[in-house]
Amino acid sequence: MGPERQDELAVKVDAILSESLANPPSLDDLARQMFVSRTKLCCDYRDATGKSIGDRLTELRIEEAKRLLVESDDVIGKISNKVGYRFQSSFATAFKREVGKSPQRWRAEDGRQLRG
Repeated sequence: MGPERQDELAVKVDAILSESLANPPSLDDLARQMFVSRTKLCCDYRDATGKSIGDRLTELRIEEAKRLLVESDDVIGKISNKVGYRFQSSFATAFKREVGKSPQRWRAEDGRQLRG
């Protein structure tokens, strides 16, 4: 698959993941939707984006969580469920790894500034 097709595949995968953060499809289901093998899907996605599908899913979840932290007053546990984390502790760990702060601290320090 050439670079243009890899880019197209990556865009489609990102769209599917973005629409299903709380319950994303398995890699096998994604591969079926893209009409490629699981191995080809993962390799082509990494070639196009420089990251794994799992890493991208985490990024998308954290981006959505940041939006919800700014735009809503939902408790952290509810936000973690909305973005696909079954356990708040898993969400908090992923958030801190990606952002450098806990969700509570980010909301208090950075999120409220974005809200205005």
